[in-house]
Amino acid sequence: MFSAYINKEGRKLKVDINKFINNYKRDGYVAYCNVCNNILNDRAGSSLTTKTHFWHNNNPHCPTVKNFKSRYQNLKFRYYRLEQKQKIVNSVKENLSNIYLECKHLCNNSLYYNEFQNLLKMASDKRVWEYAHLDLKHVPYCLLTLKLKFTNKENKGRSLNMFFSFTNQYISDTLWIDFTAPVELIKFEANTKELLQIIEINDNFLKSDLKNKDNYLKKLSFLLKVIY
Repeated sequence: MFSAYINKEGRKLKVDINKFINNYKRDGYVAYCNVCNNILNDRAGSSLTTKTHFWHNNNPHCPTVKNFKSRYQNLKFRYYRLEQKQKIVNSVKENLSNIYLECKHLCNNSLYYNEFQNLLKMASDKRVWEYAHLDLKHVPYCLLTLKLKFTNKENKGRSLNMFFSFTNQYISDTLWIDFTAPVELIKFEANTKELLQIIEINDNFLKSDLKNKDNYLKKLSFLLKVIY
């Protein structure tokens, strides 16, 4: 990880590893992770191919940590509401075009239909539609967090590798996302853990008037079977 933030005069200031070491560390500033908000240490590179970087010394539960990112995929959600499932499922099917296009947009406008299909199937298998307080506006962002990373190897139209995470999303061994409070989606470069974008969650994508909505629905109709 090569970027973090410091608290300077009451505000978060983004810094890269070199700027932190040269300008702030000696003045007593502490570096914090952009995702989990825990303290980061700086560590010198151990070889010519490993550069000086930030690392989590005492927090293995951050999705930027490789081993925990895969573990996170298997965490069970803390609170389920079975009674909301059918309503969410029906809404997802009715707004599938808008959801797909929002996911595609956040993946740098490159998301194959089969990739989207896998996201929907994972959501069904992981009971995402039953997440407590889940609203339709959360769906595309939830889908993107289910995949370990989106690579340009599997999609040649993608210019870089990336992964997504919610802010403040875990407690111990259960996955917890408080959808009743403001929550943001964070996009990272998968190899360097560089923060690429902080995304506000809203329902603007549902308000988009798609000129070719019917055509999109026809193209995506084969996906309906994996939404259950």
